[in-house]
Amino acid sequence: MKKIVYYISEYGYGHAARSIAVIREILRQTPHVQIQVVNQYAEDFLKRSLPYKNVSFFELSTDIGYMLKEGSIEPDQHKQIVEVESYLEAFPTLIHSEINRLENEKIDLIISDITPLAFEVADQLAVPSLGISNFTWYTAFLDLVPLEILAPFKASYEKMDYFFALAGSNEKKWGNKATQHFGFYSREMNSKEIENIRSNIGREKRLVFLGLGMKMELMELQNLPIWNSPNTHFIVSSNLDIAHPNVSKIPNDYLETQHYIAACNLVITKAGWGTIGEAVAAGVPLLIIEREGMREDKNTIEYLKDKNLADTISGRDFKDFVLDDKNTFLKTTYKKGQRNAVDEITGDILRLID
Repeated sequence: MKKIVYYISEYGYGHAARSIAVIREILRQTPHVQIQVVNQYAEDFLKRSLPYKNVSFFELSTDIGYMLKEGSIEPDQHKQIVEVESYLEAFPTLIHSEINRLENEKIDLIISDITPLAFEVADQLAVPSLGISNFTWYTAFLDLVPLEILAPFKASYEKMDYFFALAGSNEKKWGNKATQHFGFYSREMNSKEIENIRSNIGREKRLVFLGLGMKMELMELQNLPIWNSPNTHFIVSSNLDIAHPNVSKIPNDYLETQHYIAACNLVITKAGWGTIGEAVAAGVPLLIIEREGMREDKNTIEYLKDKNLADTISGRDFKDFVLDDKNTFLKTTYKKGQRNAVDEITGDILRLID
């Protein structure tokens, strides 16, 4: 039986959700694989989503993600520099600990989405490595952290054997052996479940998912004008403390949130790849909230605009934004049902360990 160690970045639930899609498809295509998932922040979500006998879990904080200004979705450059320096100070110890833990295991492939830690471990254990992402944390931090501080990140990513660059990627060809390009993908969707959500919330109003991420804590969110949009019912993540008669939260224990995305007439979100991938897979129009200093966001938005898959609004304009029937993006003809790339990605993963 083949063994894969799958490292997942700590930032929110997006990396975990798209990794779940890949892991489920691997197990659907072949039962002869053992997968160990390494993550801390989303561990409970991962465990409940992957209740398979040949999937195990190791709790470890793999990286740091973005640092945001308090009460905002904008990056905090000072905090980012401090956190990156702190992470890199602990990085050698983290690598050494993982090598000691795994050195006696027979591992066929190490996958990362997209912590640099995985590539250091794979390199020292002489195990093939694969990165799956639309970005690396090296390029994500380029506009936020001085280049000389980021040098160890670059060195780690340069040890990557294979790179599966996802939709919106503007990365160099990190893979020393091969770099391949893929589109958006998401967890599988059940049409009956989508229909049940629409029926339970109601069909008489426009359904809009407003996604600001599971790590968002906007102090003034409750008072945004958008909640007063006419003929509109909003769906938000379970963590958002919003009390409006036209707002429903996704239940805290509901795992397959892609169904709520697919049930909507519009998705308004920051440029998080996971939410966007689910909306694109379901053919739901997108309005993206643009943020300054976020290179990953910029690349994703450029891809979406090029494919006529989204409109955008600045973070400043969003604070005064109200939805109405005059909004042109509500009338835009979007390309429906973009191909879910997860089966293609999985097939290529299995070829690497064959």
